[in-house]
Amino acid sequence: MAYSSLEAGGTGDVYVASFPSFAAKRKVSTGGGYAPLWAKNGKELFYVTRDGSYFSAEIRTSPSLTAGTPKLLFKGSALRGDSTFAVSGDGQRFLLVEPVAEAGVEQPGIHLVLNWAEGLK
Repeated sequence: MAYSSLEAGGTGDVYVASFPSFAAKRKVSTGGGYAPLWAKNGKELFYVTRDGSYFSAEIRTSPSLTAGTPKLLFKGSALRGDSTFAVSGDGQRFLLVEPVAEAGVEQPGIHLVLNWAEGLK
């Protein structure tokens, strides 16, 4: 099981633990992290830091639970509370939530009209 926690203090870190016993637990992140996401093969864990850096760490479960040294994959934008991202099955492509405009610059909005047929009467 992978999770993020404030148990070590600071802004939070990513951990892996044996499930369901939690008998073995390892800290994965080295400089904070959250939103852990397993690779499809179950041998790699992805996570993101508050500054928008995306990391990957190898996870082994046999003969014991171990976490490899995290590797920086790339830097995105600093996150503002949204940790949504997805990884392709082969671990080579990421889908991220990224801002599209500069701060303070207003962008055109989307207008959603509900019950529009009623307005035609």
